[in-house]
Amino acid sequence: MSKQIENMPLLSLVTSVYNSGPRLKQFLKCIFNQTYLNLQIIIVDDCSSDKETLSILDDLLNKKIFPDKSFIFIKNTKNIGLLKSFQKGLKKATGDYIIFPEADDYIDYDFCEVGIKYLLQYNADVVKGLMLYECLSDLKETDSDYEIHSAFGLNFDYTTSWHYIFNRKLLLKNSKTPSFLNAILYACCKEFYSEYLECEVPVYENSYYICYRENKKHISLNKEWNFFIKQIKKNLLKYIPKCV
Repeated sequence: MSKQIENMPLLSLVTSVYNSGPRLKQFLKCIFNQTYLNLQIIIVDDCSSDKETLSILDDLLNKKIFPDKSFIFIKNTKNIGLLKSFQKGLKKATGDYIIFPEADDYIDYDFCEVGIKYLLQYNADVVKGLMLYECLSDLKETDSDYEIHSAFGLNFDYTTSWHYIFNRKLLLKNSKTPSFLNAILYACCKEFYSEYLECEVPVYENSYYICYRENKKHISLNKEWNFFIKQIKKNLLKYIPKCV
């Protein structure tokens, strides 16, 4: 192990793959070519069935692509969905920090390196990167995400946490086992933090990272999480009549 790796914390990257098709190879390129070296990669295949995804995964396992890269591979015996697959991979994670990128999205090659830099620099528990959207040409919208999330009165990206890096101890402390639900909760509820810092990333224009420190008053998330779910259901019921 190089001195550069020894001096940096281990970051676990947990991802779930399900019929990602042509985008999977580009995603794998994004995660295997990260500039951050002390990286533990955990890939969960949630019973993919399309030929292209299976072919790419087969090439990966047989070292036909990324032959010099190491990773932990988990094959689900049945399709259990994204959240449970993330949870399954999370149990295998041993890193000081953890990230959950999705296989149909891309991250910059230095995303992990810059994120860890700010986590250490500001002694933060969570770091958030800028999320950019690409509208596919065949995409047809009836209701925009913005309208739906505005109706909820929640953070725009409340259902995702792939562009966050978490201190894994934060998740361990709030449950007997690390919880992906806790990760989502931390990602979307800024009021659970005593402060946040906005930091410009020097490489990309209009990019930024927001660093969060845990609000020490919140020892357990159980009460807050139940309230959060109730608010979603309450606002969803208000929104449904608008869609009818």
